[in-house]
Amino acid sequence: MSFAGAMIVAVAAPAAGQAVIPSRFAGEWQRAITQCGGDQENTLRISSSSLTFYEAVFEPRKVRRSTSSVLVADGMWHEDRNVRVRLTLTLSHDRKHLVVRSPWWTNHLVKCA
Repeated sequence: MSFAGAMIVAVAAPAAGQAVIPSRFAGEWQRAITQCGGDQENTLRISSSSLTFYEAVFEPRKVRRSTSSVLVADGMWHEDRNVRVRLTLTLSHDRKHLVVRSPWWTNHLVKCA
């Protein structure tokens, strides 16, 4: 068996048990564009590994569905206590608006510059 000409690609893997949030959802989100840039309670910051709301953090463990505009992920919600939860993120086609749904609330947000 020959591996001549085979291409090897290294891909950074997420931490054990960690799901990756697609970059199209990343950034800072607020209820109104005028609130951007502060540390208000309604600020949502999304990175490849978490969603951070003020004093709470959601860490995805399993992506249930991922399309160009929808992400459904199961994970851990860390605030006063650790709770397993499913979040659904729905991104507008222009990627300027985001709806985040949990079992407890729904937030309609705009992307900060």
